[in-house]
Amino acid sequence: MKMTSSVLKIPMAARNYIYLVLGLILCFAPQLHAAEATGGGISSAVKRTGLPVPRFASLKSDDVNMRSGPGQRYPVEWEYKRKGLPVEITAEFDTWRRIRDIQGTEGWVHQANLSGKRMVLVVGKGMQPVFVNNQANAGLRGQAEPGVQGKATKCDEKWCKIEFDSVKGYMKRESLWGIYPQEKLD
Repeated sequence: MKMTSSVLKIPMAARNYIYLVLGLILCFAPQLHAAEATGGGISSAVKRTGLPVPRFASLKSDDVNMRSGPGQRYPVEWEYKRKGLPVEITAEFDTWRRIRDIQGTEGWVHQANLSGKRMVLVVGKGMQPVFVNNQANAGLRGQAEPGVQGKATKCDEKWCKIEFDSVKGYMKRESLWGIYPQEKLD
């Protein structure tokens, strides 16, 4: 019995296509692996806004879905029902942003659900003072309890000018979440 070897003959066009696909896989595999290892997002490989990451933003509506990944095919893991809630953008992938809330929950939302409006949450133990101006000996405008949401309009090294529903005043920045320690707002 004579054994012959058979050789698979692939047309040149198909062979070139296979080489192209394999080349693309080899080219992008390290980036995809790195993205998986860091929690998703290929922020440096995909078009970016040019804005700094991380940065703070806020939710644009009372109904925002947080997904497990950057796309509609990923399951919704959390539903936010609080317009203006400050969140931290920690990565970008195409039109999706990975965000972190005050409790540390992270996930992906579409950029259309985010606003650049700078909102803050009052933090700390017990009521926090809202001053008439940015002086520690200034009169009190009122007090705000932890979890109250307001708009930050200006911040320097120690103070932020805050607007609540009907109250405007100044708060010490360590009483607020939604602004970085050294960040200034004008």
